[in-house]
Amino acid sequence: MSDEEGEVRTLLPSSPTAEHTSRWILLLGFLTISVGGVAWTGLHQARRAWHLESSLGLQEFDAGYGGGEGDAFRGINQADMSSGISVRAPAVQDGFSWGCGLVGSIPGINKDGTTTAETQRFIDAVKGSSDGRKITYWNWALNPSDQALTSDFIFMPEQWGAGTFKADSLHPAGTPAGSSGAQMANILLGMNEPDIKGSCLDSGMFGRCLGPCDHEALASGDCPSPPPPPPPSSSGSDDNSARCKNGKVISVGQSVSGISPNSRNPFAPANSRGQCNCTGASGAGFWSLHGCRVEQPLPGLFTDWDAGCIDVVKRNWREMASAAAQKGFKYLSTPLIAQDMRWGRSFIEEACQCSGPGSCQCTEISCGCPTHVAFHWYAFDCRPVATGSWDNLQKKLDFVGEIMDDYPFIQGALINEVGILNCAPKTPVPGAPPDPAAGCLPDSGEFPAQCQEGNRCPSNEDLPDGMPSFIDQLFNVVINAMTNDGRQIVKGLSWFNLNGDGGTYDLELFDLDGSVNELGEAYMRNCQKWGVSRR
Repeated sequence: MSDEEGEVRTLLPSSPTAEHTSRWILLLGFLTISVGGVAWTGLHQARRAWHLESSLGLQEFDAGYGGGEGDAFRGINQADMSSGISVRAPAVQDGFSWGCGLVGSIPGINKDGTTTAETQRFIDAVKGSSDGRKITYWNWALNPSDQALTSDFIFMPEQWGAGTFKADSLHPAGTPAGSSGAQMANILLGMNEPDIKGSCLDSGMFGRCLGPCDHEALASGDCPSPPPPPPPSSSGSDDNSARCKNGKVISVGQSVSGISPNSRNPFAPANSRGQCNCTGASGAGFWSLHGCRVEQPLPGLFTDWDAGCIDVVKRNWREMASAAAQKGFKYLSTPLIAQDMRWGRSFIEEACQCSGPGSCQCTEISCGCPTHVAFHWYAFDCRPVATGSWDNLQKKLDFVGEIMDDYPFIQGALINEVGILNCAPKTPVPGAPPDPAAGCLPDSGEFPAQCQEGNRCPSNEDLPDGMPSFIDQLFNVVINAMTNDGRQIVKGLSWFNLNGDGGTYDLELFDLDGSVNELGEAYMRNCQKWGVSRR
């Protein structure tokens, strides 16, 4: 049988259990008989339901996945493939997978490219997730900056804002990434989180300052600046217990151990409209853009339909993409979406000049058409089930799968920020489901980081083994996310390897002494599992 005809797989167990029987009755309902064989018209829709079932913890798949790249049945439990009906699987060309990566500080790497034994152990485990056997690294910039890397890394550059860059500021694809020791990747990442307004990242302002001061605020002097850092505790150390009572942060007006909570308030002031004199923000959506009508134009780019603003964004984007193509870059991501995946689809349709699914005038990066959807995803408050975080991730992946089905030049998803936010998600109205796009205030949830040991999630109903449970379940979802024709949706994932940045818990994979901690061990184990699942 030729490669084009695909592989024959055995799918039905010889002695099905009641659970298996119900599943196969569901599957057989999708069968249509045609001359010369059996056509599976709805197989992958049924499999997608199984993937969701697995992602929510209702079913586990083992690590012994069959087949190699392009296997349309990757991820089906081997127990379900013993004997029975033989079914023809379509041959599917899956795209390159970058596998696991990191953003944040990595200890144990020297400027000369040598590493400690512990860091090399981590590298050797994680790089096996990639088709290229290298770890990806990125840092919201075009160059690696001060982070020393090795030849086991490739660096993914990003154009952070909605503008463009000087061509000589981007190293050519495949060449040394400055003096870092890594190699430049052949993919360029788009602007950071333009779909939401985001927050100021200055000390104490995260979650309170949601926009820069406008002309009115500046003229009236109503433009707060970042406050000074909080003073140390009376004991001379930063004792979290002095700010916590019964596992919760002390509210203003309460005190414990004689310490005034007013002097410990972690939130900086913003004016009544949530504006401040900000020097650094979480995303491009926070800032204004010359040529656009409103102060923060990017989040509403495809709902306000300011034609002049859209033209500015597209012109800058195409200039950037053309420069990257001339530098040898083969792939281009969409802007890095924070929440609104519809924004990402609209961007693709504008950038690729699409009049409908499968009908686009531009499908090359040289004219600005992305090859991958990139987005960020975070769970909330150490409660990924209760806050709807797993459901949110699954919906995002299904949405990318639909884009891949409609626009075959989109080869997959990059989730290049993943972690847990130290806050409860806000709800639009009391009693409504959490709305991740509404943002959050640090330490506002059931498990405030400063009241937890090591600023990390404790074991709880949603995370029985603490944070390692989160990574285990995360990769169950990632590995089992497939398109209707059997392509793996996620082609790259970067863990947010930082402590407290952007309102997170301590997500670092290494302890202060440079040893891999239990979270790092979980990441190593699951990255290896992901690599095995693709081969």
